Amino acid sequence: MDFWMPLICTPGDAVERLVETAQAAESAGFAGLALIDHVVIPTKRATIHPSGEDRLAEQMPFLDPFTTAAALAVATRELRFTSYSYVLPLRDPFNVAKQVTTAAILSEYRVVLGAGVGWFFEEMAAMGVNPRNRGRRVDEMLEIIEGFWADGYCEHHGAFFDFPNSAMFPVPQRRIPIWIGGMSDAALKRAARHDGWMSDAHPIEEVVQCLRTVHAWRDAAGQHGEFETMVAVTDAASPAMYQRLGDEGATSVITVPWELGNPDYVSFDARRGAIERFAERFID
Repeated sequence: MDFWMPLICTPGDAVERLVETAQAAESAGFAGLALIDHVVIPTKRATIHPSGEDRLAEQMPFLDPFTTAAALAVATRELRFTSYSYVLPLRDPFNVAKQVTTAAILSEYRVVLGAGVGWFFEEMAAMGVNPRNRGRRVDEMLEIIEGFWADGYCEHHGAFFDFPNSAMFPVPQRRIPIWIGGMSDAALKRAARHDGWMSDAHPIEEVVQCLRTVHAWRDAAGQHGEFETMVAVTDAASPAMYQRLGDEGATSVITVPWELGNPDYVSFDARRGAIERFAERFID
């Protein structure tokens, strides 16, 4: 099983040390970094994250995931990068296809498009997006993105996008995986149609049930190709827990090696120490 680390920056963090953080993660044996995505944070908000937790602060420094991936790829050799999760309804398929292709090429195809429909309705409203149809919009966007990635040409006539045959080059020379994030039935079904699934942080029993469900849907559809599952759990870390997740079909785990919100881990040196201690305990 692989271990991924989410790149979560809190107010006051020095984002300038992210290159060193990526290098420390790679040296410790982490397989990749999950890059958190938000564009704008309205200061007045009522929407609660599906976990029930308030996970946003208006001064949290969210960097663009694929610009960050391209930059960090230059400073690393094998580390992979995924958006976790890229809020597709906030964008259009053309810029997403172009931006992810660029990051993939520059990183020697170490980039994954981790996509979701989003949950933060005030952010969507600020950007002129209707949250009620975001799932259908995402499905249409993914169809367009994969169309351009296939051979550089795409024509589409749908509810949200309507355009004639158009070209976008360069074409990726390797498949760029698409992993879908979310715990709902709609998210799991969407993931089963693509290359992977990413869970949010929930108790292990809920995550295991989702793992079983997404694999069952793939089996029912006769899909038996490569499929990756990156999970996050809120239970205390232990070798037995990670072993169980692997037995249930998880291919990787996403975890923060330090305690979020703890001021003792603001400095890079403290975080590097936490990364090394986690690796010594859990990463083979």
